[in-house]
Amino acid sequence: MVPFATQVITQYGRNLGAILLQLRMGLPGAKVFVANQYAIPAVEALVPLAGPMIAFFNDVVNQVVGQFPANVYFVDVHAAFLGRENLVLGDLPGVSPFETHPTNKGYQVMAKAFAEVIDRNR
Repeated sequence: MVPFATQVITQYGRNLGAILLQLRMGLPGAKVFVANQYAIPAVEALVPLAGPMIAFFNDVVNQVVGQFPANVYFVDVHAAFLGRENLVLGDLPGVSPFETHPTNKGYQVMAKAFAEVIDRNR
């Protein structure tokens, strides 16, 4: 992988850990739900390192969330998007594949992934 991108993602993990620690200390009863990054197949097809970088990012998020045994929950948006079409704008005809924001359908899939984890952890 690209060293700079690896450093950025690693620093993101440190920052996320620090934020979660502050939330746990300041609001010990609050539940925090943290999602990973969905796949972007069109970009991954054009940029060979995109897939491995998303995987590395998701591993970092999962590891950081796993360091908190109470009230911090992992939402696997990546798995919810896998194998589905038209979840990001770049999947639509005539739209740049680099338009990576979710479509309304994508946001619905994301909301469902959060709702399932929230329901399991009431």
